[in-house]
Amino acid sequence: MADVAFAAAIRKVADILGNLLVDEGTRWYWLQDDIRWIHTEMRRIQSFLKDTEDIQGNSEGVANLIEEIRDLGFDVEDIIDTFFPKLASHRNKRSLGCLSTKVSCNPISFTFTRHKFGMKIARIKKWIEDINRARTTYGNTGNTSREEEQDLRQSFPHVEVPNIIGFETQTEKLKAKLLDEDTPYCVISIVGMPGLGKTTLAREVFNSVKQGFQCYAWVYISQEPRLRDVLQDIGRQVGLAKEMREEGLEANLFEFLREKRYVLVLDDIWKPETWDALKNAIPCNSNHGSRLILTSRARHVGVHIGGENSLHIMEPLDSGNSWELFSNIVMISLQNINGSFRSPQMEDTGRQILEKCGGVPLAIMVMGSHLLCVERTLPAWKRFLGSMGHGRPGISKILALSYKDLSHELKQCFLYFGLFPEDHEIPATKLINLWVAEGFVQTRGVQTPEDTGEDNLHELISRNLIQVVRRRFDGRVRTCRIHDLLHNLCISEANKNFFFTTHDNIDSTYPKRVRRLTIYRSSICDYISLGCHTPSLRALLCVNNNEERLQNKQLEYIHKGLGLLRVLSLEGVTFPPTLPDAIGNLVHLSYLELGSDGLVRLPSTIGNLKNLKTLDARQCNNLALPIVMWKMRELRHIILTPIAIFEYQLKSIGQLQPIEDVSLPNLQTLHIINGNILKADCLRKFTNLRKLGLVCDVAQVTIILSDAMTISDKLEKLTLTVLPSKKGKETKVDLFNADTYPLLDLPACPALSFSAYQNLSNLYLEGGFKKLLDFPTSLIKLTLLQIQLEEDPMETLGKLPNLKKLYLGRHSYMGLKMVISGPSTFPSLEDLIIELLPLKELEVDEEVMPKLRYVKIKFDVTLKIHSVHSDRLKRIFSEFNDYLMRMSFLELDLDLKYFSGWLDDDIFFLEEEDFILEPSKDANKGKELMPDEVAKQDTVEDPNGISKRPLELGQCSSSGGQSESEQRKSGDAN
Repeated sequence: MADVAFAAAIRKVADILGNLLVDEGTRWYWLQDDIRWIHTEMRRIQSFLKDTEDIQGNSEGVANLIEEIRDLGFDVEDIIDTFFPKLASHRNKRSLGCLSTKVSCNPISFTFTRHKFGMKIARIKKWIEDINRARTTYGNTGNTSREEEQDLRQSFPHVEVPNIIGFETQTEKLKAKLLDEDTPYCVISIVGMPGLGKTTLAREVFNSVKQGFQCYAWVYISQEPRLRDVLQDIGRQVGLAKEMREEGLEANLFEFLREKRYVLVLDDIWKPETWDALKNAIPCNSNHGSRLILTSRARHVGVHIGGENSLHIMEPLDSGNSWELFSNIVMISLQNINGSFRSPQMEDTGRQILEKCGGVPLAIMVMGSHLLCVERTLPAWKRFLGSMGHGRPGISKILALSYKDLSHELKQCFLYFGLFPEDHEIPATKLINLWVAEGFVQTRGVQTPEDTGEDNLHELISRNLIQVVRRRFDGRVRTCRIHDLLHNLCISEANKNFFFTTHDNIDSTYPKRVRRLTIYRSSICDYISLGCHTPSLRALLCVNNNEERLQNKQLEYIHKGLGLLRVLSLEGVTFPPTLPDAIGNLVHLSYLELGSDGLVRLPSTIGNLKNLKTLDARQCNNLALPIVMWKMRELRHIILTPIAIFEYQLKSIGQLQPIEDVSLPNLQTLHIINGNILKADCLRKFTNLRKLGLVCDVAQVTIILSDAMTISDKLEKLTLTVLPSKKGKETKVDLFNADTYPLLDLPACPALSFSAYQNLSNLYLEGGFKKLLDFPTSLIKLTLLQIQLEEDPMETLGKLPNLKKLYLGRHSYMGLKMVISGPSTFPSLEDLIIELLPLKELEVDEEVMPKLRYVKIKFDVTLKIHSVHSDRLKRIFSEFNDYLMRMSFLELDLDLKYFSGWLDDDIFFLEEEDFILEPSKDANKGKELMPDEVAKQDTVEDPNGISKRPLELGQCSSSGGQSESEQRKSGDAN
């Protein structure tokens, strides 16, 4: 982990050196040589860290030296961040670096700062010389290599595993695939996070089928295999003659295996390059029915070798199998003759211990083994339970192999997951913006830092270190989390080297060395009251702090005492009405997240934050911003609420003039703001914009957006809401009758054309556009509300080749009949919601929407499905609407708070939720939520007394004035 801290310092020095070399001012000659020397020596020390990585734990001398190197890296970074903003203010107009800020240019002040900085540099040089001498002494100490460490994972096919639980179904499935005689060649890639039993499953399958092949072999690969040794081992096991294994090994083995029906296991293969080297000796297009089985922690390795179809993804054990495995190891000795536990409390504590293992077989076995050595009393077990958060050596060493295999950049990104609580669902965009703010992400070619950050996240997911919780409509990651065992590894590695700590542990660390602090089980007010001196803090995160209030004095502590902060995330913290001017002292701040119920005014000194890249205030219910924000050139993401205002609006009388002067060349996200604040032409200046959300009541914005010259060729998401000029007539709303919903008085808008936006994939429109729009073919997700179309939109929308999700909300179409027909209509559509329209009849042809998965119709309509050859659409329409009708009854009749968890999931077109449950799970969950007497009914009655029954094929979703016999006739006609 010292290499992570040191790598950050080297990048900082390299950036400064690069800027010095292009600076033409002569007053910096004294600095260039020193910085260049420091950079060179630090690169050499970094090489030493890499060379000694495997012996750190076995040599006290090396461990102490590495600790000193880490401290050196911290000091170098602190010195640069402390002095260069001051020195940079005295330089010529040409920029020295990204850390410049406005301070006094007093010559005396400059001389004093320069002298003090020179003394710090001299101390660093002396420190490096001392480390170099120590490297000579300790550089070759230790006798443990990576190979010996990997022996922890060495596997053999003949080892018996006494407790194999929960693999029966998987074993039979894979055996059937291997023994399928119709398949000439087959690859099975068993992938998953560490500890799930990949090797165990492979061993069971291999031992069950190997006798059915002419030859077979099992080899363990590891992170850094000796490829020749691996090939020789394969040759020996399959029966290749000894002399053939000496010369021309690859060619001889290839020819031998090409004529054989073999099964080969490559256990624990880490990298695609390893297979690329091995495949020259292993024929992979055999027609003799040969089989290749591999296990890997990295999904991309399995895809590289065998393709997507080869993947067998390992999952944690369910609760039943977990308990069975745990009982086999631990509980038998605690049971009576009758099989019941001596104490219900012991069983309850055992289940709590088991829950900590997260269904990971390795964790269950290691924890169980440790528990066998613990006194068999309830207090002893409870003490053991309390200590489990600190991890166990047997698991940690195995998990650490995956961590050590990461690059410096990925190690920092991985450790950042430890800043969030266990099982916390982390938004991917927030995580990536935090990485960018910290400087963890290095751009590659023309990629933006955000693109590279997304690549890093995919790499961690591919290595099975991170779990995807939810994906967006386009398949990108929306939220993710880290497994509890790996979360413990993050904390363990971070605590060793002060990468971060929690408020709970800050007393036990050295506060002056702490780089990041996370607060999620305690109070930020408590942290401030401790008076801990943490001058080197780079990030302060408050996660899920509900309704905590900070006073001005406490805010002053943050703004004045934590001058090196890059990240300040105060989620769920309430502030005084006006933040102190001292926030402008945080000149390194790159990420600012605020959340408050009351009015929050940001002072104009926020303009001093020249490095601010992300301003996230979506949780601020009332926010007033200074106009200087529009000239903060480094801002990349501005995330607000539509009711956010600017300071000049609070002071002005009469009609407000929109802002005209903006300078945000790097802006990627502007979501959501009141579009009336800006002059419409300003949008043309945001040439790098990817996400735009506007709420406005003027037509000028729509004109700018429809221009043939796009505001940004990179625009991916657009949310546009046109405000009503006045409210419609107040009526009592019936949730299932569109006629009772007020028709808003929306201003007439010019016809829109988005065809020039070839990267636009997500479009949300709300407003009186009346006529159908011109959409780009790139569109994947479309949401329409209140646009009051006069013509049936389905013919035009059905031609969009990539559209997957379509939501037609209230008053999006004012006609009485809608038709979906034509063999190529909606070729990619998967999800369709039609809600609260005046529509009376929906007619659907059989051949449309070939990829349709979900349909939801939330109003009374006569449905006609013209089906001759297939019941596919009938089944989909029937399945979902039967379920929805029952849920609709519950929503009207019962307290919604009991269903809030499910209902949030269901509203999947909202930005915060973008997924839907599988049909079978959907229906089952609905039935679970319903009282038995409702779930069993064939007919339910709504509050208006209308008898409703499940949506039958070709019939009305409710009686709608038709008799039951008339409905049946209508169904027969279809």
